[in-house]
Amino acid sequence: MVEFFIKFTGVEIPKELQCVIFDRFRQVETSYARRFGGAGLGLAITKHLVEVIGGKLWLEPQPQHGSTFFFTLPADFDSDIKTLPIKNSCNADK
Repeated sequence: MVEFFIKFTGVEIPKELQCVIFDRFRQVETSYARRFGGAGLGLAITKHLVEVIGGKLWLEPQPQHGSTFFFTLPADFDSDIKTLPIKNSCNADK
């Protein structure tokens, strides 16, 4: 396995939300007057893709400094994983 990490220095993720932050449509700020945008899908999609390839994704809080997100990927993942062709919307009609 190869391990990667990303240090997030933004809003601290409270302990009670750390278990659900990878759920779809979940964000740290839940009020309607949020300071930050987004739909709350990025971490859910990322976790799903990492797990499909055979890796794991988790976070470790850094109190007063945000969180560090870790993920592992197999160093030699299975080449039988099905991939979908990426269609460029700018060239879709050509």
